[in-house]
Amino acid sequence: MKTYPGVLVFHNIKFDLKFFKHWFDDDRFQPKNPADTMIIQYLLDERGDDESGGNARSYQTRGLKTLGRIHYDVPDYHFDFDEFFEVPEEERDWPDFYRYHGLDCALTISLYFDLMEKLRAESDALEPLMEIIMMPASMALCRTEYLGAPLDTEYLKELGITLQQEIDASFDLLQEYGQMAGLEKFNPGSHVQVKKVFKAVGFD
Repeated sequence: MKTYPGVLVFHNIKFDLKFFKHWFDDDRFQPKNPADTMIIQYLLDERGDDESGGNARSYQTRGLKTLGRIHYDVPDYHFDFDEFFEVPEEERDWPDFYRYHGLDCALTISLYFDLMEKLRAESDALEPLMEIIMMPASMALCRTEYLGAPLDTEYLKELGITLQQEIDASFDLLQEYGQMAGLEKFNPGSHVQVKKVFKAVGFD
């Protein structure tokens, strides 16, 4: 079996990184060589890979449990976190808690090895696409989703004024075309009126 040294594997890395940021308020946890089985699956199945039986796009999901069912016939499993944290710590079912997370980890690492083999077999371009574009983009998007993005409000106000002026000018021009077609008020949403205008300006 081929090894992948130094790779830290996630399924939906954005969720995990935002979790770390929320609970630890620390930006230092930034994996240097991350991989995301959800992104790998996107790269494989957006074009309708049907090796799992039928068009994979029909599943409309890349959730870990769904992929576990598709690839390994793992029965659906669930953990009620709300109920778990409602009871006192000493009464919580810790073995079931660890079992749930252990299964998540086992599926994630198994999917990583198997999906990476499929990715490499399909095209030499897909792995660099994942490493150079998809993973950095996902991590940047994660940070943006959590922290937000700065906006130049003054520029946006000025842009809004400019766009409104252009819209008004376009509307006036449309009404001129409508008058050429004998319309009192031209509604560009009416295909009947648009047809008349096209005929009047010689585009029919």
